[in-house]
Amino acid sequence: MRRQWSIRARVAITIGVLGLALGSTFSYTLMQIAERYEHVILRTVLAAEADSAKEDIADGRVPRMPHTAHLEGWLVPDMASAKLPEALRGLRPGIHEYRVGNGEEPHVGVFAAPNGMLVYRIDIGQIEELEEALQFWLWMLVLLSAGVTTAIGWWLAGRAVGPVDALAKAVATLPLEPAPTALAANLPSDGLGRLAGAIDHYQLRLAEAATAQKIFFANASHELRTPITALRGAVEVLLDDPSVSVPQRRRLQRLERSVTHLHWLLDALIWIARGPGEAESLSFKSQVEAAVDRLAPRLSHRGVVLDITCGDGELVAAPRRWLETMLLNLLRAVVDQRPPGPLPLHCSEGSLRLGDEVQHWMPSRSDQGIGITMVERMAAVLGWRVRCGLDVRQLFSVELDTRSKPAEWS
Repeated sequence: MRRQWSIRARVAITIGVLGLALGSTFSYTLMQIAERYEHVILRTVLAAEADSAKEDIADGRVPRMPHTAHLEGWLVPDMASAKLPEALRGLRPGIHEYRVGNGEEPHVGVFAAPNGMLVYRIDIGQIEELEEALQFWLWMLVLLSAGVTTAIGWWLAGRAVGPVDALAKAVATLPLEPAPTALAANLPSDGLGRLAGAIDHYQLRLAEAATAQKIFFANASHELRTPITALRGAVEVLLDDPSVSVPQRRRLQRLERSVTHLHWLLDALIWIARGPGEAESLSFKSQVEAAVDRLAPRLSHRGVVLDITCGDGELVAAPRRWLETMLLNLLRAVVDQRPPGPLPLHCSEGSLRLGDEVQHWMPSRSDQGIGITMVERMAAVLGWRVRCGLDVRQLFSVELDTRSKPAEWS
């Protein structure tokens, strides 16, 4: 997969490349100017020597030709004279540069005189060495400037994208429940400010939608509770009638269990609509035992016996009524899926498992008949996780993990 560079890295590299290009252009231009300046000085020096010799010739004097370690001169009748070194013979008037066997590059000036040709050879090896040193240090300066500009680009890019990172962190730490935000309050009215404003507006719409949903759930739950309560009362009255036959009593008991199930689901829906409220430090074992007591008739009917393994010191931070409703619906869902017999219930380190060790996790869907959608929703609000699966005997098991992340309650 192709690696994606961060904006900060791309900006830093771009500025570094730009610094390298500008530094290289500056160094090349400076070397060209130095080379040009060298030729101007050489032409001036050699022309001055030739003009002095021409004046001597014009005055009838024999010009004194230089013969030093760095400057030599010859007055010859023509450029084919044997007095000239072989490398200088045949040169035309002007300034010339050539390479000798030892690698040096002396410069030669050829000038026409009244009675022959004036030839000067000047060795500027020391100047050439200085030019090479200058070129070396210029390229070192180019590399250094590229590194410095890259570092400056990295710093500037960090300063530029800092507000973006801060906005990203602020969005990442938003609560699970939608709530109005003011991310754009401390940002300028540029593109970043408009982005933060759009997030604020979106959060406001989410909060309004969540509030409307809670109001709907609360109203719907209360409206449904009235007929369910009436139905439950009618079933209880019929069960108290001694004239009811055994088959009818069984049907009424089944209807009573279904009404109780629906009542617990409505409780869950109401609590979801209201919100979790304030958390308490609760004993896992006490809450489980209370839920088991309320579920005793269903356990007896299903022939399920709970084998509870839960230490007295196991604590969980949660709203009391939320945890009660979650445990009731969770126990009911597992009991209805299990055959008669023992049902292990194990809680430790903030985790509750109903059933044996899960061998195969599976997604929870409403069409599977498990009936823990409300519990999953309540757990998600608290930042918990509910998972269901099959144990080694292919029996249904559920795990409630309260350690996923800290809950954020409104």
